Amino acid sequence: MAAQSPTAAVTVVIPHYGDPAPTLALVDRLLSDPGDALAAVVVSDDASPTPYPEAHDPRLTVVRRERNSGFGANVNTGLAAVTTELALVLNSDAEITGAQIDALVVAAAPYQPAVVSPQVVNEDGTPQWSGRHFPTVLHQTVEWLTPLARFRHLDVLHEAVGHDVAATRSASPVAVD
Repeated sequence: MAAQSPTAAVTVVIPHYGDPAPTLALVDRLLSDPGDALAAVVVSDDASPTPYPEAHDPRLTVVRRERNSGFGANVNTGLAAVTTELALVLNSDAEITGAQIDALVVAAAPYQPAVVSPQVVNEDGTPQWSGRHFPTVLHQTVEWLTPLARFRHLDVLHEAVGHDVAATRSASPVAVD
């Protein structure tokens, strides 16, 4: 079965602070092999001590915050510069290809409007637990006791420390009103 081609344009937003090397590498990878969906890249510089360099590609926009306000504010500043239908927020150390962005757009299409995420994996291919429940004292207590490493593969232990196990295995509709 042939892969579907994405129909929506995506802008990748990369919050930047600190060493520009990882952000430069990600931007270079994205712009050199954008796939079909990637229309633009926005780097949002959070008043970094080492500013991100000026853009020299028309597909790249660099926005600069006057003062450092943290990750969330920096992401929101980058998102404010997006003009495409879809946005994808990536940390500067992400390893992703244009083809993977295309696949994410196609997979997310039936759920739009939506907030979606691919399965994030470690370098060894094991999944990262990026979905979390609101933290509780019980979650923290269990996490402190997690030298119970031989049980780490059990969903019940992941739920006990606050990981949203269901988020890694299914799509959940979210109301947009």
